[in-house]
Amino acid sequence: MNVLQEHYKLKKRISVLEEELMLDGDMTFHKSPINEIIKNQVLSLYRQGVKVDQIIKQSTLSKQEVLSIIQDS
Repeated sequence: MNVLQEHYKLKKRISVLEEELMLDGDMTFHKSPINEIIKNQVLSLYRQGVKVDQIIKQSTLSKQEVLSIIQDS
């Protein structure tokens, strides 16, 4: 029974946090600019023929960020 109570409390806390993060129905996160070293690593991997999906898995970047780095080069 105690586990169920803890589970309920955690779900409630998560719900409150999600509501606080919501802006006009969209969740927005403020990320810092991508470090130049990371950009260079992404470009190096891409030029070596590594697929975008693999680069995403190896990095902490989203697909949009990886594609943006590649397109901006």
